[in-house]
Amino acid sequence: MKSLSLRLMLSLLVLSIPMFADTVSGTGGTSPAVSGFSGSSFEWIDNTGGVNASTLSSVFGYNVFQSGPGEPGSGSLLLSNPFTVGATSTLNVSFSIFTAENIGSSFNELGFAVLLQNSQLVAILGASRPDGINHIGDFGDFPTVTFQAPSSGVTTTSHTHLNGSDLPPMTLGSQQYGTLVDASNCFLNCLTDVTSSYTPGAGTYQILYGSFVYDGANHNAAGLAVKAVSVPEPTPLELAFVTLLLIGGLMLVRNLRLTPTKA
Repeated sequence: MKSLSLRLMLSLLVLSIPMFADTVSGTGGTSPAVSGFSGSSFEWIDNTGGVNASTLSSVFGYNVFQSGPGEPGSGSLLLSNPFTVGATSTLNVSFSIFTAENIGSSFNELGFAVLLQNSQLVAILGASRPDGINHIGDFGDFPTVTFQAPSSGVTTTSHTHLNGSDLPPMTLGSQQYGTLVDASNCFLNCLTDVTSSYTPGAGTYQILYGSFVYDGANHNAAGLAVKAVSVPEPTPLELAFVTLLLIGGLMLVRNLRLTPTKA
């Protein structure tokens, strides 16, 4: 009985802790905490990775823009391992989009986060330029260059910093960011923080993050950092249901083992 109770407790413990491990396609990695940017280590990608932007629609079913075939671009992707949520669990994601360039040369940079199920788009959690604008280029928000808005049911807040010094000096990969590294590097709105919440329903999902540049590469990188991802533990009702399933399954196995076989 003690063995059964121990196995049950361990099973519930594993179910209540969401585990995230991410795969980078392109350029990215993990950074230690950076004072003034993140109080804990964080994963990042930048737009120098060389992944063709057409991958987003051809593989994941995500068209960045509101209409049209999309613009030519390249960058990097960060894909989470699959995770499972309950029927009423709300997914909370916080990420930052930033650039090393001054505002005059960062019109074509994009960072985004989307939710996938079976490798296909379920919901857009957020998409923005580092300066908080929702389209590439500086000729206006035409549908062919304007990013799709967060999906229905997604609650998104964003904050664009209007002081370049809000992006502290830091090195990610081979790229340096922050005004104290180079006074010409992004002196205005170089950083946008995005927080999104969504209740997708029971199922197994992944989060796909991207950092891309369109219509030609910039001479410096822009990037995306994942600040936080959380999925609440199962509710007491969900835990009770899982407990009953586990007990029923273990009792069935026990009964099968105790049933004598006929000669």
